[in-house]
Amino acid sequence: MSIFPYIYYMVRDFGITKDESKISFYAGMVTSAFTLAEFSTSVLWGRLSDKIGRKPVLLMGLAGTGLSVLTFGFAQSLPVALLARALGGFLNGYRLLLSVLDSEQGADNFKGTLACCKRLLRNWCLTRSTNVSSSLSRRFQL
Repeated sequence: MSIFPYIYYMVRDFGITKDESKISFYAGMVTSAFTLAEFSTSVLWGRLSDKIGRKPVLLMGLAGTGLSVLTFGFAQSLPVALLARALGGFLNGYRLLLSVLDSEQGADNFKGTLACCKRLLRNWCLTRSTNVSSSLSRRFQL
């Protein structure tokens, strides 16, 4: 989930501080919580997928990511936003499994095309979801 276009305004609206440099610091904390959590659990997701299979791990990861996105979208304070982003990172280790599946699926001569199309679709969806969530946040004053 691309939160860069609106995370500054979200943190500012939390009313933690009036100092713009501190708002940027807190925005950096929120954005880095995801990466730190994802880094710390990626290996665990891989091991779990070896034990119980890829499909259950993918489904758990997708459900957890959906939960974290909803929690983050309705966050009214910095601790909730941090928790939601960390939860998203903890439950997002399945992205590595998707890379493995990409390398195993499809004909060899179409792998590059499939990878490009997947990235293009993913980025398009991220852009649209950012626009929608930003619009809804401003409209409903969340």
